[in-house]
Amino acid sequence: MPGGKKKTKSSSKKKNKSSRNKGGGATTTTDDRKKAIPLDEVLSQAEQAMEMSNVDAALQLFTYASGILRPRVHNNNNTPATDGNSMQQDNDNDTIEQDKKILSTILGKMGEIKASNGNVDGARSDFLDAVELLGPSTYNNNNNNSNNDMTTEVGECSSNVETAQTCESRASLHLYLGQLSCGNEALTSLNVGVQELQYAVCILERIINSSANAKSIEDDVDMNDGDDNAMMSIGNLKRFLIETK
Repeated sequence: MPGGKKKTKSSSKKKNKSSRNKGGGATTTTDDRKKAIPLDEVLSQAEQAMEMSNVDAALQLFTYASGILRPRVHNNNNTPATDGNSMQQDNDNDTIEQDKKILSTILGKMGEIKASNGNVDGARSDFLDAVELLGPSTYNNNNNNSNNDMTTEVGECSSNVETAQTCESRASLHLYLGQLSCGNEALTSLNVGVQELQYAVCILERIINSSANAKSIEDDVDMNDGDDNAMMSIGNLKRFLIETK
């Protein structure tokens, strides 16, 4: 009957519509996954926003990036590695350490933005978290260290450009904390910052002056003119030390 045919068509349309809805739902989910922005792109956009003085957008992007990295860093299960997964465990540890350095840098920039916006407490919190991620100093941190003592300690510790860069990052954070603090707390933070800079200078000078490491400097600095760039780093750090003191 004609009526039956119409009903059949209507039913068919409903089924097609239903399937399209189901398909559409799946497509939306896929699109949502595609919209997830890679971390490198988020950081690139944040840096661009900083260059354009759009600090609010930069802070939002850095906050988003920190939200990606925090679970990676803090969800590390310190389970003993077996013979079967020891290499994988080492790789995971290297990745976590790298993520810690990136997150520390991000938190440092967030702290700078918050400090410039007058959010002192938020800035201090970010700087302290950033310092903690970098780990303790690799030398005996006290206010009585002479240059000779520090040079001796450099000889006892790992002397490479990466360590010097970590010292420089730690110094910058402590100097910021010193500016946001008062009294003895401020003095302590500033002293630690200065000592970290001195330690970075000692490491770079040791690398430059060591004939055994002369051949490997280009690999450490990751530049063609390794000696020149290391010397430039020492010069810049020394000038910064003079200004800080």
